[in-house]
Amino acid sequence: MMRRRLIIYFITARILACAWGLDTSLTQAEQAKVVVAKHLIELLDRPEASNLVKKQTLFQDSYWEGVFHKKGFSTRYSFIRPELKNAMEGVPLINGAPAEPRIWIKSVLYGLSPLPMVPISTLEPLEKKRIRGFAQGALKEFSSTLYQNPRDFEAAISNVAMEAGSVFQSGLIGEGFNQLGDLSRDVRLKQQEFELIDAKDRLNEALHLWGLHLVWDAEKLIEGQLNLSAYLIETKHVYDILGVSFYMYEVAPVVENEFYPALGHAEGDQGPLLLFGQTIDQQLHLTQSYLSDERASVLTPHGDLDPASVKLIDLLVRDSLSDMTDLRKPLIDTVGHHEGYHKFIDPHLSQSVRRGFFTENEKSVLHETGAYLYQLSAAQDKFILFDLLSVLATATSETVDFPANQQGAREALIFLQQVCSDIQFVTEQKNFLGPGLVDLFKSSPRFLKDVAERARLKYEVYVRNGSAAK
Repeated sequence: MMRRRLIIYFITARILACAWGLDTSLTQAEQAKVVVAKHLIELLDRPEASNLVKKQTLFQDSYWEGVFHKKGFSTRYSFIRPELKNAMEGVPLINGAPAEPRIWIKSVLYGLSPLPMVPISTLEPLEKKRIRGFAQGALKEFSSTLYQNPRDFEAAISNVAMEAGSVFQSGLIGEGFNQLGDLSRDVRLKQQEFELIDAKDRLNEALHLWGLHLVWDAEKLIEGQLNLSAYLIETKHVYDILGVSFYMYEVAPVVENEFYPALGHAEGDQGPLLLFGQTIDQQLHLTQSYLSDERASVLTPHGDLDPASVKLIDLLVRDSLSDMTDLRKPLIDTVGHHEGYHKFIDPHLSQSVRRGFFTENEKSVLHETGAYLYQLSAAQDKFILFDLLSVLATATSETVDFPANQQGAREALIFLQQVCSDIQFVTEQKNFLGPGLVDLFKSSPRFLKDVAERARLKYEVYVRNGSAAK
C-alpha cells in the first residue's frame, strides 16, 4: 500500500467526506502485551537481566504475576500468557547454546510483535510529559539535522540516543536511533533506502508503546533527502470493512520539517493506517466554509449541467447536512472506510496483477475506484450527498495533482452509471457529467447506497476476473 496525499476527494481543494467507529481504549489483551513488552525493554540493560534469563525465572508464572500486580493489572496476565510462553520457547539456540540474555530478550520481543500502538492519552501524566519533551527536544534536533545536513550530525545522533536511554529507561530505543543515524549517512544507495525503512519500522515497534510514531517521507527518500517526521498517537478508530476489522490511528505532528499534506495513508502492506488530525481539522474548516457560503460551489456549469442545476445540487447537499452538529466524525469515518477498503482489496488486486489481468499503474487506479465505491455504500444517510459531491469534484477537477485519484473517482462514477441505467449522470462526452445529475442528487439515501453497493460488487467481479468481466 502506498502513501496517499489528499487522497480523499479533495473537492477542488475545498472539501472531503465521511462514515463510523471510535475506540480510544486498549483491549485487555493489548494492555497485557504492553505491560510485558515495556517490562522486557526496560529489563534489557539491567544487571539482574542475566540471572533472570539464565535461571529461567522469566518462564515462571509467579514472576509475571508479580509484574502485573505492581502495574495494577493483576487479572490481565492470563490474556498474554500463551503468547508469551510461545515467544520464550521459540527463542532459537545460537551455535547449539542458549542465546545470551540480551539477545534472548530481544528475540522474545520479536516473537510478541506486532506490538500495540498505544494512544498517548492512556499514559500517566509524567510519562506523557517526558515523551513530549523528548520528541520536542532531542528528537526534533535529530530530525532537523538529518533534513538540513545529513553529513554533520554526530552530536545529534549521540544526543538523541542518550536522551532515549533516559526517557525510555532502556538502551534498546537509543540503539535504534543510533542505527537510524548511521544508515542516514548516504541514502543514495538503494539498499540503504530499504535498510532505513526497516530500521524505522523496528524502532517504531518500541516507540508505539509510548505513543510515538515515526514516518519517513517516502518520496523524498527516493530522491536521497531525509525528511523524518514524528507523530503522537492520539486516538484509535475501529472499522469493520466487510467483516474484516481494521484499526486507524489518529496522529498529531510533534516533529515535522515539511507539511505532510495527507488525510490518511497506509505506510506499507502490513503497516498501520494513519489519519493526520491536523489535515482533518483543515478540511473541516473548508467544509464548514462551503456549507455556510451559498455562493460557493465545487462543480463547474457546462453543457448539460447549467448554473441552475449546479445551484440546486449545492442546495440539496447543504440541506442534507443542516441539522448535523458534528461534522468531524463523519469526515474521519470516510477516511477510515476509504483507507480500510484499500487494505481489504489489496490482496485481490495484487493477485490479479500477478495473473496478468492488470498493470501496476492500473492497480493504483483500481485501488481508488474501489475505495470510492465502498465509502459511498457505507456512508451515513445524511452524509451521502456530500460524499457523492466530493467524488464528483475529484473526478472533474481541473487541477490534477494525483492522476490515479482522479481517474479512480471517474471509474467509480462509471461503475455507478452501469448499474443505474434509469438516470444518466455520466456521459462519454468531454464534460463527463450528464443531464441526470440533479435527479441523482434528488434520490433517497437508501437508493444511492444500494446503487453504490451493487457497483462495488460489480467492481469486485471485475477485479477478480479481469477486463472480460467489465
